[in-house]
Amino acid sequence: MTFDFDSDDTPVTERPRPLDDDSWTTESEQAPVGVGDVWDTDGQTYTGDGTVSGLSTPASPPLAWLLASLGTVVAALLATPVGPAPLGPVLTWVVAGPVSILLLGTFFSRDLRERARALYQSPTWVPWATRAVVVLVLVAVVASSWRFADWVARQ
Repeated sequence: MTFDFDSDDTPVTERPRPLDDDSWTTESEQAPVGVGDVWDTDGQTYTGDGTVSGLSTPASPPLAWLLASLGTVVAALLATPVGPAPLGPVLTWVVAGPVSILLLGTFFSRDLRERARALYQSPTWVPWATRAVVVLVLVAVVASSWRFADWVARQ
């Protein structure tokens, strides 16, 4: 594709144009670059004239995954002091560690996908809540590990 400029600085492009019989040919025309170009991504249609259809609301973080991770961490913290050893500490370690971290990783993955959309709006408290969940995961893993180590030491 070649680009030339007309006297009024409007780009003149050569691009494929469909004919009536569904065959393609290259015709020279005067049009701003991108006008009439249409592509579709994630259900959103972008047109060359600057309009975007399919966007009714901006994308936001997938808070359900963050809340699920927070819920598992809180449950593990509350269950750490109860339950028969060694099964109690091992189960709370599994819930606080791998399960919560997998849920948090799913949150990060889906949040990154949402951030890549055309419009994204996140509450200002989400990064702080994410950091709090990570700290709680560390505390819960250490607490359950400590309880298990205490049980082993007393045997």
